[in-house]
Amino acid sequence: MNCVGCRMQHPVKLGWLIDGKSHQIYIYPSQIEVKCLKNPITVSDRPILSGFQLQMNTIW
Repeated sequence: MNCVGCRMQHPVKLGWLIDGKSHQIYIYPSQIEVKCLKNPITVSDRPILSGFQLQMNTIW
């Protein structure tokens, strides 16, 4: 996770780290604190990914 945090220092708008074993998603939005979702059904992020929704049942 340190590697993802380092990359978020560069000008990107969003990063997701999906942990399939623990069914958690770490969301790294630009300039905002990291969020952790535990066993979500879907994941989306507006306005960056407007209209996109990832169905997690296809992942786990």
